[in-house]
Amino acid sequence: MEFKKFVFGETLEQALDALPDEMQLRFYRMIKNYGLHGIEPELTGVELAVWVQMKDAIDHRGYGNKVSKGHEHWNWKGGITQENHRIRESKEYKKWIKSVFSRDNYTCQICGRRGGKLHAHHIKPFAKYPELRLAVSNGLTLCKDCHKEWHKKHGRKNER
Repeated sequence: MEFKKFVFGETLEQALDALPDEMQLRFYRMIKNYGLHGIEPELTGVELAVWVQMKDAIDHRGYGNKVSKGHEHWNWKGGITQENHRIRESKEYKKWIKSVFSRDNYTCQICGRRGGKLHAHHIKPFAKYPELRLAVSNGLTLCKDCHKEWHKKHGRKNER
């Protein structure tokens, strides 16, 4: 198999660019599977030699799953994302959303648009006021556009 000489660059993208076109997609998928799931490909010959160089660089640069997941990740905050996800996927939370929409007659409370892509917005922030997360009085129906604009103007942590 003919290929350009592999020289590992500053980034994985540069390393992929050094490979022939027909190999780039395969190696991209291998890097992704290794980084996300720790799955190493079964390779031989030249591809194995290239993979060994890439794998070593992936591990040392923090792309590998052993370095960048869970409590070892640089941005770990004690598993709050899992709790947040659990609450937002609960039946109670979905019932809260429907109750807010129903109370507001499925109408955006800023622009008056009825129906479409609606969001149930917390008046007092979800993170700061856990006791108000499921209080219908703390909800406001906003269309997708108005919700986006509201957060652009006020941020994510400010009260309305």
